[in-house]
Amino acid sequence: MKRIFESSLTCAAAMVLLFAFTSYFGRLNPHPSGMLSAVFIASLSLSIVLISSWFSRWIYASTVIGVWLVHVILSAGNWWYFQYFQTYFNYQSLSLIDDSLDSFRAISEFSLLSDLLWISGIGLVLAIISICVHSKPLTPIVKVRAVLIAFPLVITLVAAITLTVSFDRYRQLSVFTLSPSYVSPVHAFFVRESLPKALEKGQVAAELEFKSLNRKTISSGLDARPSEKLNVIVITLESIRASLMRPYPEVGDVTPHLNQFANENIKATQFYANTNFTVKGETAIWCGIFDYSSKPPYSKFADEIKNLECLPEILAREGYKTLYFHGNKSQFYNRDQYLPKIGFQQLEFFDAERRKEANLPEIGWGVSDEAMYGLMLDKLSGESEPFFAHITTLSSHYPFKWEWGLPSPDYLSAAGGVELFSNYLTAAHYEDYAFSKFWDAFRHSALASNTIVLVTSDHGIWAFDRDSEKADILIKNEQFFRMPLAIYHPYIDKPIEITQVGSQIDIPPTLLSMLGLTKYSSNFVGKDLLTAVEKPWAIMMKSGEVSVRVGNMLCSMASGSCGGAHQECMAKSYGEIYLGSVGELQKCYLLDGDPLHGGGYRQTIVSEDWLSKGLSLISLHNNRVFSEN
Repeated sequence: MKRIFESSLTCAAAMVLLFAFTSYFGRLNPHPSGMLSAVFIASLSLSIVLISSWFSRWIYASTVIGVWLVHVILSAGNWWYFQYFQTYFNYQSLSLIDDSLDSFRAISEFSLLSDLLWISGIGLVLAIISICVHSKPLTPIVKVRAVLIAFPLVITLVAAITLTVSFDRYRQLSVFTLSPSYVSPVHAFFVRESLPKALEKGQVAAELEFKSLNRKTISSGLDARPSEKLNVIVITLESIRASLMRPYPEVGDVTPHLNQFANENIKATQFYANTNFTVKGETAIWCGIFDYSSKPPYSKFADEIKNLECLPEILAREGYKTLYFHGNKSQFYNRDQYLPKIGFQQLEFFDAERRKEANLPEIGWGVSDEAMYGLMLDKLSGESEPFFAHITTLSSHYPFKWEWGLPSPDYLSAAGGVELFSNYLTAAHYEDYAFSKFWDAFRHSALASNTIVLVTSDHGIWAFDRDSEKADILIKNEQFFRMPLAIYHPYIDKPIEITQVGSQIDIPPTLLSMLGLTKYSSNFVGKDLLTAVEKPWAIMMKSGEVSVRVGNMLCSMASGSCGGAHQECMAKSYGEIYLGSVGELQKCYLLDGDPLHGGGYRQTIVSEDWLSKGLSLISLHNNRVFSEN
């Protein structure tokens, strides 16, 4: 009987330990916090199994299979969620469940299926053996079992206290995220992911300091009020990096039409995305604020927003009609509730039913971009009042494996055999083609004489050719965050190049200046890009990781590459149990020229804690949005 008892518990313990210690994508977690999280889950699961062993085989079997199912479901779910969204999910993410289901369009790209199958398969075999040999213990064994239960319970308690203190500290520093470095995929589901809600003096001081960097040195020359209300079209290209365009192309001439558009109009060559998430990038573009990347976007909490003034709302007050166009359903990330909240009056979404009724061509996730451009232009050409229109394209969305209806570019061999990067180039090539069709039609329309067209992108993609994969992390981050920005203005007839550092939050004050509405500019922390400032700056976020560039100084968390195309994960090079200050993670470089155009860089030491200031500003924005004041 004792041997049977030992065999039963040994198999159950082996099952629990198998899941816990292969939770880092089939491997042992190399980070202290992540490892302790795995120990916590292992000891907690083992305690539950040991307690159930006191009872009947049916109760024991239900418990063991239940533990196995929880580990399989949460491990599989979080591994898949991480690959697509590059972060783990928790109970708070259940509000995103409808959007997450759409990620199965990329199921063919799940790279951890074999790891999942062998781990869950072996775990199930061990669970079944444990159940088969289980029997209620004799009286002498009860004492042994009591001691066995006490041991994992103590470990569970110590690990829980340690991790709670550590996580709270990271939340205070505004760098906590559900990263594989911090938590196991099972543990992550039960961990809250929220920032401190109290407004602090340091946060307000950080905003004032960043605003002070925007002191003008040279006027833009566009201060004169336009003689009429100009229309505005903002085009946000899905996933298109500036590194694909001139003068930075990694391979071939991927975007010749976008290159020409930029070279003939206003272009910014050191322009950054503030985040790595589409709807958060849109918020930066419209509202000039930071939507922290390590939590669900503002759009999911539209009903709770109390203090958010954005460009569409301002322009609506000034007599503009505001419109939003997108080739997929309006419910995705709650846009149908969020966009009216920030000032959009008319939403033109195309869900599956509407696409079918209109017999619209589709690529990937929705209406093809070529067709969407045509629909938008037809609609706007009939408008009698000034308008602000935004379109976010869709065809070039991850995983980029669609039927494009175009010949394959002849430079794909330069991708070096990296399939994801090759598919990405093809998607960018199509995006350029679709834009060229729009631009040709726009130039020959009446809108060309009274409409500003701003073209940018939402975020980058972490995909490179074989040679670029070996590049320094600074170069990869530059490629990932650097976005195109080009602006057509009907009153400007010569090319203008903006060389100062800028980012998506600078778009609202820039457009307001162009429209002669500078009275609203002080509402934003960003700057007018066409006005040279004392110390141009940008903040870039990918989940809990933050980088700050001020002039030619670039500071970031000492990190390595994250996994996944969107890089939405905490840097994998840290995951300590306890962090004293964000400054401990700061690593700064002095840039000598443009790193993407042959410029050099060297590590340096700075007295300013730019990371802490950047995180304070981000926290301020996130707190203010939901505050009454």
